[in-house]
Amino acid sequence: MPRPFYSTLLLIGLFALSACDSNTAAVSPETPPPTGLAVSDARIRLPVPGKSTGAGYFTLHNHTQQTVAIQAIRSDVAGAIELHEHIHRDGQMQMRRMANPAAEAQSSLQLQPGGKHLMLFDMAWESGQQTATLQIDLDNGMTLEVSARLESLVTN
Repeated sequence: MPRPFYSTLLLIGLFALSACDSNTAAVSPETPPPTGLAVSDARIRLPVPGKSTGAGYFTLHNHTQQTVAIQAIRSDVAGAIELHEHIHRDGQMQMRRMANPAAEAQSSLQLQPGGKHLMLFDMAWESGQQTATLQIDLDNGMTLEVSARLESLVTN
């Protein structure tokens, strides 16, 4: 067979192997994993010195045809986690606990400062620790496990 055929075959093979690299980036919200669910921008704000309550944020992307609701969240750095939201009532901002926020089909649920967010209680972490694990239990029986970066509001 002609030499160009083997060169082309070799290039195709190398391209296919490079697509199988185990060091590829995490699945982005634009390219959902096989489950159709993805979490992006997970982060935890550490408590200020002398306190033990922090806050957490992430976006749950639902690329499925079904609504999914969060049932519970756990972390290796918190004794308990609650879902809260800020609401405007009588001209004032108030925070209240929420039950089972949902990501509608083909949409996203965003937890962010000033809106829906996590409250992490009884926090404990190692000095220098950069990330923590969040386990997000959904009403469809799935548990999503994500790495959240730890952020400090205090500068040294």
